[in-house]
Order: sequence, then C-alpha cells, then structure tokens
Amino acid sequence: MNDSTDTILFNVNGRDIEVKNPDPETMGLTGTKIGCEEGACGSCTVVIGKWNEDKKKAHYSAVNACLYPLFLADNCLVLTVEGIGNPQKMHPIQERLAKGHGTQCGFCSPGFIMSAYALFRNNPSPTKFDVDMAIKGNYCRCTGYRPIIEAFYSFTNGGCCQGKNGNKCPCKAALGGTNGFQNNTTNGAEKSHPDGRLVSLNDLPNIDPTQEFIFPPSLLLRPPAKSLHLIGDRVELFSPVKEDQLWTLPISENTRVISSGMITRLVAVTKPKMKETWHSIHRIPEYSSFSLTDDAIIVGSSLSVAKMMQLVEVYAQNGEIFTLKMDDFIVSYFNLKSKMYIKSVKIPRKLAGKMFTLKHGARIGGDEPIVNFAAILKESDKIDEARVTFGLHERPFLAKNISEFLVGK
Repeated sequence: MNDSTDTILFNVNGRDIEVKNPDPETMGLTGTKIGCEEGACGSCTVVIGKWNEDKKKAHYSAVNACLYPLFLADNCLVLTVEGIGNPQKMHPIQERLAKGHGTQCGFCSPGFIMSAYALFRNNPSPTKFDVDMAIKGNYCRCTGYRPIIEAFYSFTNGGCCQGKNGNKCPCKAALGGTNGFQNNTTNGAEKSHPDGRLVSLNDLPNIDPTQEFIFPPSLLLRPPAKSLHLIGDRVELFSPVKEDQLWTLPISENTRVISSGMITRLVAVTKPKMKETWHSIHRIPEYSSFSLTDDAIIVGSSLSVAKMMQLVEVYAQNGEIFTLKMDDFIVSYFNLKSKMYIKSVKIPRKLAGKMFTLKHGARIGGDEPIVNFAAILKESDKIDEARVTFGLHERPFLAKNISEFLVGK
C-alpha cells in the first residue's frame, strides 16, 4: 500500500512506546497473568483507552491481552495493573479488593481489577448489574467470589447508600459480633448492620477521577492515521484506512480478512502453518460505524459485540424485538468469494413472533460456547412459522427439518 507505515505508537502506563514491526512478547510487565491463553479466564485483562473524536473523550475497554493483537493498540493508551497503582499508593479499587479479603491466591486479582477499572472509568456511577456484567469474563480459581464482588459493589450506586447525609454506610460496615473481633467492634468501626460485610470499607478512599490517567497528549497530536503494513514471523498484516485501499490488496490462498484478529491470532499461534496474510478492516470507519433508520439498524461488520449490545439496549428500550435474520448467510457463508467482504448487518426493528436464544458453554459468562441455539417462532393458536439455527463446531447451520416439524404444533 502506498502511504503506509510499519511502525505503531501507543502509550503504556504513561510512557510512549514506538515499535517497528513489533514483537508482542517483549513488554516485561509481569502483573498481567498468563492463564488459559485463549480468552476464557480473564487473568490477562488490561485496559485499552481509545480517543473518541466526536465525544472529545477517551473510551476504555477491558481486553484479554492473550488474544489482543498489538497492532490494535496503535494510537491507544494501554493500562496494566502496575500502571493504576503500586504498593506505595494503591488505586482505590486495588485497596478495597486487598483489604476486603478479595485477593486470596492473587492470581486472578489483576484481571478483576482491570475489568472493574474499565467500567468505573466509563461509568463513575455504575449499578450492581453493571459490575456483574463487567467482571463476568473473569474467573476466580479459588472460587471466593463473595469478597471480590463486595469490594466492587461498594463503589456502586443503587446497590449501596454511599454513606450519604454524613452517616457511615451500613452496606460497607463489617459484620458485628465477637467472631474474630474484640470488644464487639470491627477494627474500630461500630457494629451497625446485621447484613454487613467482612470488613468495613467506610474509611477507604473512593475513586477520584482527577487522579486518573489522562489520555496522552502525544497521541492526540499525532498526524492522521496511516495504513499499516507489518511483517512478522507468523503473519504479514495489511490494515488500510480507506475502503478503496482494501480492494487493491494482494490476495492468496493464505489470506484472511479480519476485524479484530483475536480468534484468528489464537489459531495462528496454536496451530502454526504456512505464513498467513491478514487484511484487517478495523481502521476503516465505514466498517465500524452504525446508523439508524425507521426500518432498521445498520451495524458495521467490525463493530465490537460489546458496542453492539449497548446499541441494542438503547434502541430496544421501547420493547420492540430486535433480531438478525441470517438464513441465507448461514447457508452461503463458507462460499463467499475471495473479493467479498461483510460490510454491515441489517437488523429489522419490527418483527412479529418470539425469539429464543441459548448459549451452552463450560461455565456462565465469558466463555467460548460448546453450542449456540436461536429460534424464531411466529404463532397464533399454533406455530405458523419457525426458524431454528445452531452454532456448532466450525460453522452455524439452519435446522430446516426441525423448523418444518414445529409448524402447526
């Protein structure tokens, strides 16, 4: 590609890093733990800050470092558990988790902390539900979830009174009695609530937004993004910034078109074979945008699932059913020609019938599925129309026989 660069620039914990044809295995920050190495446990979670020019502020995402390709961090702020606090001055999230007995063996703690940190940077007043959603991809091998959740719940609105009106917060007060405490006190905090917590969090610092990392000015002052062309030992990457550049890229039998490259990267590492070429569409604005019409929501094909879920929550508040009709796509997906690209998905805003979905995985929350299931039924006294699909093994399929069997039942 003309006018491309082989260098990426990002900022790690306040320090600018510029790397040519980067080696993703040389950062040397050990707080981020290697666990499953397939994006299932969350032990390696770090936070990526990206500048939103329209909103004039950064948005922070918790990502699995074991899957996140380094080229996606170009022009981003990367925060690790070492960056937000240290033993001399812990971040309030770290301090409440530690003093609330939530660290246990400590292996999963950095990942939990960074998942919560991303939530609180974007939403200073989260609910308990927001916390649950933020940490559902993090796995505690000791299974001691209660003190972890209690520590994070202590920052929430709606789940805690936050000690308003100058009173100490009974939600954060330690459990009274003589079990482990002397003189019926709790480390100096008065016994105040029968449903209290293991430790009082009243006197611990709250999150102060003015003390957090700002988005690096050096990244804001950087010239407009150029297309990327990186050459590594396993992969050669082309990442254009314009759609017309995409059509000019060389194509071979080893070419993959990717949006984020997270799962593709996992396959490239675990099943090495002939050197691959990746065409990443993540920097092309049209492929990560969305638009709203009276009839549908148009979703760019590289828009993240998390962002898409946020959009569905916003536009589904009126109670209408949102669904994705993919009959033809499921049948033809693996027959796409080499010059075909999935640019967007059209989601009808009105659809008669009922939709059912099921994901069965090894555990609840952030885990790769063993099988996915979705069905749409249109019914009156009986089922008039049915579409049943399964996602199993390497490809989804439309269960036509089951769909036909259900009609009239």
